[in-house]
Amino acid sequence: MAVSDYVNQVMFQGHMGEAVDSNDTNGWATDKNFTLSDRAFVAVGMPFKGRERSDQDTYNCKHIELANHGQLSRGGDSMKFNARRFSILCFLTIGLSGMAQDCGVCTKNGIDMPISLAAGVVRTPEFSAKRGFYNVDIEVKWLLPTDQLRCEMGFAASPSDNHCSWKPLLDLRWKVLTGSDVVAEGIDSGRSTSFEADKYTLSRSVGSFKAAAHHKYVVELTFLKDASVLNVAQPRLTVEQPGFSF
Repeated sequence: MAVSDYVNQVMFQGHMGEAVDSNDTNGWATDKNFTLSDRAFVAVGMPFKGRERSDQDTYNCKHIELANHGQLSRGGDSMKFNARRFSILCFLTIGLSGMAQDCGVCTKNGIDMPISLAAGVVRTPEFSAKRGFYNVDIEVKWLLPTDQLRCEMGFAASPSDNHCSWKPLLDLRWKVLTGSDVVAEGIDSGRSTSFEADKYTLSRSVGSFKAAAHHKYVVELTFLKDASVLNVAQPRLTVEQPGFSF
């Protein structure tokens, strides 16, 4: 039986627990982050019974030579193990895992990530976009006195609003890249009327750009002055299309 066939049997005919229990010598295969197919690949490792693994190397296909180890045994049955197909399957798995870049701050609508407002550069991971306009916002929670937070974030009810007792702290450059090409850029500083608020957060829009469908983008903010006093308000950078909520 080919490995790919046995994977399907393990996954869909109820042999998963038996195979994993007999083959998981160190317990790592039962990690809660492993998917059903991950566990099936562990079960496929049964041909290596008797040559126990010390770590995840076999699962990660680092020891392809172990594929030459004899036969696949389960419940007294003997199944021929196709080493060549297993090797090909390993290389395909490695290739696919390399293509699927991990992005813990990516959402279905864009980016939502915690940031620091200290002087320096903040850069998002590369993310896929849908066609249309995206807003680049800095969002904070109401964890400072209301008037102080509004003033230091630069909130202004109108362009002539000068009634703050605290100076605005945000002074930054922003740009959006696809590959090495800059598709949009700008400066945002001082007071602004581009705000949204609810009972949990205050959000300042610092820029926007038009995305093309299926393109990948990176947003970069360069904070020119230190605004880290606002870090207590747990700032986040969000990049999303108008009308979406994370």
